[in-house]
This record gives sequence, C-alpha cells and structure tokens, in this order.
Amino acid sequence: MGLFFFSRSWCIILVISLSQSLVVKTNTTAAASSLTTSYSSHPLHRHDSKSLASFFHDYASKTVVRVTTAVNYKIRLPANFTGMQLRFVRFRTPSLRRRGGQFGSFYVPPRVLSAFPMEARRIAIVYENLGNWSNSYYKVPNYTLVAPIIGFSVYDSPAKAPGGLVVGDERISLSVQPGKKPIVIKFKKIDKDLKESPLKCVKFSDDGSYEIESMTVPNRCFATSQGHFSVLFSTISSTTSPLPSKARHKVYLKWWLTGFGGGFAGVVLLVLLSTVVFKIVRDRRLRAMEKQSECGVLFDTFSVGKSKMPSAPMVRTQPVIEHDYVA
Repeated sequence: MGLFFFSRSWCIILVISLSQSLVVKTNTTAAASSLTTSYSSHPLHRHDSKSLASFFHDYASKTVVRVTTAVNYKIRLPANFTGMQLRFVRFRTPSLRRRGGQFGSFYVPPRVLSAFPMEARRIAIVYENLGNWSNSYYKVPNYTLVAPIIGFSVYDSPAKAPGGLVVGDERISLSVQPGKKPIVIKFKKIDKDLKESPLKCVKFSDDGSYEIESMTVPNRCFATSQGHFSVLFSTISSTTSPLPSKARHKVYLKWWLTGFGGGFAGVVLLVLLSTVVFKIVRDRRLRAMEKQSECGVLFDTFSVGKSKMPSAPMVRTQPVIEHDYVA
C-alpha cells in the first residue's frame, strides 16, 4: 500500500513538472513570436542608421537573457532583416582591460583600453554586420563600399535586472589610450578585383560624420573607439586618382621603353648629322685652300686634262756640266 502511494505520488509530481515545462516553453515561444511580430514592422525603407542602431539595442535588450560572460551569442532577427547579422557578448570590464577580447571581426588588444565608469563592472557589446544592406544605410561621396558595414556599440550590463535582461540602456564609451595599440577590424569579404586597388578604411561615428584613412595592412583597418567600419574604393576617374601597383608598373615600363627608344633614335640622328656637317666643313676648307693656292702662285700654269701644271718661261740658273767628255 505504501509502495503504491509512493509511486502514485511520483507520477503526479512528474505530470505536474511536464505540464509546467510545457507551459513555460509555450509562453517563451509565444513571447518570442510576439516580439518578432512586433519588430517585423520596423521601417527599413527609411534607411536611417540611427534608427537602425536604436532598433538593434532595443531588440537585443528584450531578446538576450541569462548569458555566460565572454561568450558570443547570435541573435535571430525578424524576416524583413534578412541579410543582416546581429550578435552579442558580455565582458567584465577589469578582465577586458587586462586580457583584451575578440568578438566577431573585432580584436581588442590587452591593456590598451581607457578606464570604464566605476559602476560599469560589466558591459554588453552589441555588434552587427549589415551585409547587402550596407549601401542603403551608409554612403560616402565619390566612394563605393567594397565590404559590408560592421560595427559595435557598448552598453552597461546590470548584474541583477528584472527578467534576467543583460543589455542596459546606458551607453558606455569604449576607447583606446593614447599611444597604445589600436582595435583591429578584419574584413573577410572584399571584392577580389579590387584587392590591388588603393583601398581606404572608413569609420562612421554616431553623429553621422566619417573618417577616411589609407589601408596600410591588407583586409585590416584600425580604430581607437567604437563605431561602424567598412572599406572604400574611389569612383573618381583614374586620371586624377592613383593607379593600382600593377597598372603603375605597366605605365612606368611603357614610358621607360618609349624614352629609351627615343633616346637611341636621337643619338643615331645626332651621329648622322655630325658626320654630314663634318664632311661639309671639310669640303669647304679644301676648296678655300685650293683657291688660296691658286691666287698666290708665282708660276704660270697650263692645263693638262683636268689638272693644272706650273710653267716657267726661262731658267735662271744654267746647269753646269762637271766633266767634259770628248767624243
């Protein structure tokens, strides 16, 4: 009898537990479905970067609950955000400053960050990849984006919040100390045809301003604070913008060959011209000498064919015979 009562009690407890878990699961699914439905009407057609950042924060704060520190979490976005990626990670501020951290395409070196507010013992980092929506939200005149926009925002993360929420409403500034190593942003997807082109790194700030710098390391950009980042390619005509390295090499080779050929032809022409001038000057000098010799001669001349021979009418000194021979 006691065994039967004990077994019956366990069966009742098991049924109650299963029913409660089913109710919790049903409520969670319903809440997630309701949240997704409520955000599916977000006005993407406005293409406002501030509105999008506000949406990401609001969505993450209501979606992410009870997480493990330093673990990256992927947040599933509504269907009308297809192409974008949203992720979340939480850090303890002393650990992040001492050890650094890696989240997505961002790497924070150790011992480079400025001090956080005293009350910010934990921070929540929401980072996103806009994918094929990048050109709709961020533009730079005379430039084209050749990599997706990636960025991150930092918020406080309360240790004990209602409902276990971990993304607070207070914005936290994350910046690098002067003279320290910068934050590294790695871009995995860049158009292969443009890798030899003069690419630029761009950083978009929260106020809408942007900063452009040359890309000194392939597929990597550097920053000293949070924001949104991408890679640019100039759309200005190639006559006013620098050429790629291979194109510059071809142009330099072409000009070198042209210069060498022109120089060689010039030297040959100079030699020929010098030879002609030398012959002309020599012939003129010979004619002048012949003319001078003709004018200063003391003897009469007579022509023999084309040559002129000297002629003397008399001989001043008579020849003297040294020995007389008698026949």
